[in-house]
Amino acid sequence: MDRLIANPTIAVISDLHIGEGNKSLDQFVSDAEFGRLLLDVIPKRFGPKTSLVINGDFVDFPQIAPSVGRHYLGDRLGATAAESVRRMQLAIAAHPAVFTNLQKYIERGGQVVLLAGNHDPEFYWPDVLGALRSAIGGAKEQDFRFIEQGELHERSIHIEHGHQYSFDNRFNSWPNPIVQAPDGRRLERPWGTLFLDLVYNQIESLWPFVHIVHPHSRLAWLALSHFADKEEVPIAVLAKLCAFFLAKGKRLILGRLLGPPDQHDEVQMDSSEGLLERLLDTVAPKLSSSQRKSIMAETMALLLDSAGETEIYKDEAAPTGLLGQTDERGLSRRTKELLTQGDITIVAYGHTHVAVNGNLPKERLFAPDDPRRVFNTGSWMPSVALGQLESISWKELTSRKRTHELYYLAIDCNDAPQANLELLNSY
Repeated sequence: MDRLIANPTIAVISDLHIGEGNKSLDQFVSDAEFGRLLLDVIPKRFGPKTSLVINGDFVDFPQIAPSVGRHYLGDRLGATAAESVRRMQLAIAAHPAVFTNLQKYIERGGQVVLLAGNHDPEFYWPDVLGALRSAIGGAKEQDFRFIEQGELHERSIHIEHGHQYSFDNRFNSWPNPIVQAPDGRRLERPWGTLFLDLVYNQIESLWPFVHIVHPHSRLAWLALSHFADKEEVPIAVLAKLCAFFLAKGKRLILGRLLGPPDQHDEVQMDSSEGLLERLLDTVAPKLSSSQRKSIMAETMALLLDSAGETEIYKDEAAPTGLLGQTDERGLSRRTKELLTQGDITIVAYGHTHVAVNGNLPKERLFAPDDPRRVFNTGSWMPSVALGQLESISWKELTSRKRTHELYYLAIDCNDAPQANLELLNSY
């Protein structure tokens, strides 16, 4: 069987999140740095024959032409092929240098290998992949490969995006995320993408910086606490946030309200309405009675409506109350599974936007002399990390310093692969 990775050296990146140039939704500002990586850094370090692996979320489709996601055909149903092609065309038009430099990289002897993430399953549409291939000069199959299996597993190296280990972002049909809809074939839409389509993009249009704050679960709590005191925030946004917490964030609500899990039994028996009242008492005690009544009514309508746009809130396939808490746990379980099965030495993820350097003692899972390592290439987006700052206010958050660290993972594919997480740029 032919190897998918054609060259003896690999550079792995992830999570560029390229958009359509809309300042409130497109956070990719590293066009020049991307070109420098491809045409200067990689050739000087490895030579021209290097395989660039883009490990998911290359293009941020849900944040391009966001109106596409606000349909009422069903929560599990995403974009059509035609809608996805249009979004791809907008990304190409907004960031032409990215695609021109990919073409130059290939023409100079490099290979590009693409895996999809939860923000760009659109690459499973042949026409979207064709639009990308055309934008990089009509590259041949051996020079530009899309990995339909959803993961790379060869030469003792395993690379995948990592979203499948988060209940919020996983696809039931992965790695074939195209499903039948009433109007034809559409992408499957996981719950996290639904939240982007129906809630998050609307919040980001008011506060553009929120997309770069992680983790989103803590940000959503801060947003709800802050938005309830702001008259300019539509009741519909507040209701959708409340429904979000009640449907997928009960564990976080209970932890915030009651402390350790052994104190949760009584509240877990509450109705959703009772828990919503407790939530509003905590995060929005200054609401007027009319505001509170409106939020209660709209939230309960969202939770109870199983026929329309909120049917995913009642999805029994995803455990209730997880709210993104499984990303790290799921990845940890997957890593141990991969590194203990015998044929894998290097594991590389993206997705979490948190860089992990497996060569550092704190990130090692085994003895110091054990060659097995796990890495995460972080994100090329600017970032605001909340860490454990539980008491930070919205005002403090808006002024918190952004970091912008651009990483790539350099892998030498010899008999015993070795990898190093390299910092391209930081500011």
